Amino acid sequence: MKLTKKGDALPEFIPYLVLFIIFFIVAVAIIYAIKQGGLGFIEPAVKIGGNKFT
Repeated sequence: MKLTKKGDALPEFIPYLVLFIIFFIVAVAIIYAIKQGGLGFIEPAVKIGGNKFT
């Protein structure tokens, strides 16, 4: 793949794009979980995640 002059700025921009996409997915997942059944849905996941890190 040949990059044009315009495309040269893209590699610097990609990490920000990836971070934005991850943040967006997490935000949507949290909003969906709250609408489904409040934070009670997240608590077990936090406990499972907490057990992995401790």
